Amino acid sequence: MTKSTQLDIRSTDFDLHALELDALLALRLYLDEKEYGSNITQDIDDLDQYPDRLLSSYREEWIVYCKPRLKSTYLERKADEVTQLDAIIAALNNCIKHPESQNSRLIHKVRAVQQMLNSDDVSFIESTPARQIRKLIRFDE
Repeated sequence: MTKSTQLDIRSTDFDLHALELDALLALRLYLDEKEYGSNITQDIDDLDQYPDRLLSSYREEWIVYCKPRLKSTYLERKADEVTQLDAIIAALNNCIKHPESQNSRLIHKVRAVQQMLNSDDVSFIESTPARQIRKLIRFDE
C-alpha cells in the first residue's frame, strides 16, 4: 500500500458535516493556509456586524476549505514519512475534541454568536444587504 492510499483511507475518518461548529472552526484553523486568500480571523470578527453568516454560509465554507486538505496531497506536505501520519491524525482529532486549542478567542466568539442565534430571547434582524438581495430575488412581490 502506498503512502497516498494510506493517507486517503485515514482521512475519510472525518465526517465534516457531523462536527459541531466550534470543532469545524478549530479544524479550519489547524488546516489554514495563509496564501489561500481568506482571512478567517476577519471572517469571525465580521460576526459582530453579520451574525447571520454563522447560520447561512460559514459552515459550508469551512467544509469546502477543509475537505481537500484532508486528502493525501495536503497531508503528505505535512508528513514526510508515514510514521508522522499518526501525529497528524492525533492533532486533527485534538482540534475536534478541544477546539479552544487552536484560537480560544475565535472559538469563544463563534460559540457566543451561535448561542445568541439559538436563544428564544433574541430576534434575528436581517441585514439591509441581505434584505435587498432577497427582495431582488423575489422581484415579483
